[in-house]
Formats: sequence, structure tokens, C-alpha cells
Amino acid sequence: MEQKVTTTGQLGRLVSARRHDSGLSQRALATTMGFSQRYLSEIESGALGLKAQRLLDLLDELGIDLVARPRT
Repeated sequence: MEQKVTTTGQLGRLVSARRHDSGLSQRALATTMGFSQRYLSEIESGALGLKAQRLLDLLDELGIDLVARPRT
């Protein structure tokens, strides 16, 4: 199922849902990725920061849709 992503909150919820579906804890995924569990928690809560949101806003302004879909 595809979902248009327009906010960091939406992106965070997608990451969280996919992690849960994969049976991974935040700690396990963060360790695999080489960053802290706290950082992953911030991503999942949508606290990616102003730069990420500005990028999403820019894509929207330019008429570019960022669409997320699970790999099959």
C-alpha cells in the first residue's frame, strides 16, 4: 500500500510501523544502523528536525510527491 508522505510525523509513523512489522526493537534497529536508540525514537516521533520538514515542504511546493510503499 502506497502512502504519500508530507510530514516528518507521517514518515516517523511509517518507520515505526515497518520496524514493528519486522519484529525489531528500537535498540536492535538502531544498533544495526549505527546510531542510538534515542535518535531512532526521535525519528519515529516525527522529531526529525526543521531541515527534514523543509525538504518535504520543498517537494510539495515543486509538485513532487514522496510516496512510501513496502517492498514486496
